[in-house]
Amino acid sequence: MTHNRESLRLSLLDLQQNTPATSNGSSNNVSVSQTMSVMANQAITTAVNRINKVIVAHQNDKCERLKKMQSITCSDSEDDSERRAQLEINNRWNYGHYDGDTRTHVVQEILRNEQSYVESLQTIVSKYFKVLKSPEHAGMIDSRTVDEIFFMVPDILEIHQKFLAELKSRWDSWEANQKVGDAFLETFSKLEVLEVYTSFVNNCNRAKNAIRSTKHQRPSFAKFLEITAREHKGKLTLDNLLIKPVQKFPNYEMLFQRLIKHTDRDHPDQKHLQDVLKLVHDILVHINCKEREILENGQREATLRELEGVIEGITDLITSDRQFLLFDLVSMPSGQGARKERGFFLFNDLLVLTSIKKRSGTIRKPNPSTCPGTVASTLDTNKYKFLTKISLDCLEIVKTKDENVKRIMNEIENLAEDCNKLQQIADVTASLKYPHQYLEDVIRELLRDVQRQLSERQTNDTQLNMLDLLVNSPNGSQKLSIVFSKAEKRTQWEQTFNEAKQKLAATLERHPIPEFLMSIPIRKTRAGLQFTCAAATLSEKRDVWVCNSDGYVGQVCIMSLYPEPNVTSCNGVCNAR
Repeated sequence: MTHNRESLRLSLLDLQQNTPATSNGSSNNVSVSQTMSVMANQAITTAVNRINKVIVAHQNDKCERLKKMQSITCSDSEDDSERRAQLEINNRWNYGHYDGDTRTHVVQEILRNEQSYVESLQTIVSKYFKVLKSPEHAGMIDSRTVDEIFFMVPDILEIHQKFLAELKSRWDSWEANQKVGDAFLETFSKLEVLEVYTSFVNNCNRAKNAIRSTKHQRPSFAKFLEITAREHKGKLTLDNLLIKPVQKFPNYEMLFQRLIKHTDRDHPDQKHLQDVLKLVHDILVHINCKEREILENGQREATLRELEGVIEGITDLITSDRQFLLFDLVSMPSGQGARKERGFFLFNDLLVLTSIKKRSGTIRKPNPSTCPGTVASTLDTNKYKFLTKISLDCLEIVKTKDENVKRIMNEIENLAEDCNKLQQIADVTASLKYPHQYLEDVIRELLRDVQRQLSERQTNDTQLNMLDLLVNSPNGSQKLSIVFSKAEKRTQWEQTFNEAKQKLAATLERHPIPEFLMSIPIRKTRAGLQFTCAAATLSEKRDVWVCNSDGYVGQVCIMSLYPEPNVTSCNGVCNAR
């Protein structure tokens, strides 16, 4: 380019020097004009010839450099195979006359990127997977662990080899209207692709853990990984290579966004590229959701594992769908007016009760990243021993009917509402332009008094801190009375418990279709009575009321479920449906 600019400058200087000034004489105007025209043509011809010589020289120099690159001695190594493939693409680019075509350049970048990705997958399969599966390395690591580490990698390689072959085929016959979007859609819109990548992402943590634990247990395996990584052209470790499938679709999204930007709206590939971008986005959203779910599951299991270490005597906390929700220190009556402290560990499907003792000796600090802060704050002073666990299916909160408690609750609600209103009044008063210091003092004093009464009611009324739970079992029902340290804690626990019960009831998998065991005949007080409805009572006996009617009179039969289902009475209801 420097030679081109210099040649143009010299040509223009020649043109200026060879062009004489215009004569003022009118008699020689025609002759001077003809002479100037001839000289200008000669100067232009000279300039064009110089430019052509410079362009030819530049192209010859470029070809010589390409020939030198092609003359590099190639072996059968991975580096040389990649170099040969890259030279092939470069040659097609340089000799294909795609001058300044940004769309073509982006397609070339997609091809290079795909080729590099396939080579990385081939490295994983040939240098690691197949080698570790070979008989000579059988003693280094067991076959099942190898399958766990490289789960789905061969399947991913097969998918992208097919796509790369199709992409190369399109590139070999490249022209202005050539398409690549349809090739991507044909490969990656298949359900099996999403399933393969989802399975790979789901297995990522297991693969990492398997690599880490095997390196620790088998020094020969650690040495093998170190040597193989050193031989790689980019010195990438196995962990670096295994993360590439997770990074692939974000890279696709970036490249195809650029390709759409440099593709004309009326280009035959435009519609396909828009569909590609939507498909890539949908796959990315799905993969990201899976990654987030895996992370949350890992944190959930780590919390359960931490709690298993905290609660002495419990070993079966970790299940696929169990989640820790809340911990509280409560007291429960133990006879003769005495109370005992208990630990309440609430899960989404379970309530675990423990005894509490002050910890002595060396204090084991919990892991704050895995163990919830409410638990961690008490682990340094207490130790917990497992007493019992109760399924949330068998637990219910007993709603109190005490009018005194209702009155106290209403008073607390009214005081809280008054606090909010007084705060609003204080805010409005502060915006007055007229002097209002006295008014502010009165409102501030009144607000302070209401807040004090609210705090006293919430602290001193122990009935607000109490909660009764009903435990249902095949042997009958039992009531548990619990006292929380504060009314706020009781309210929070009750709210969390009710939400967990609702979610548990909505999980259909936990409630299979009931199995028919036996029929129980019900005596009818009048012929023609038909079943209308049935409902369970909220009493401790847990009876079921069965109602029959013929449209004129009704009948209520009471059925007891404990210890065995049986009809205890049938009662006619006159002139009632």
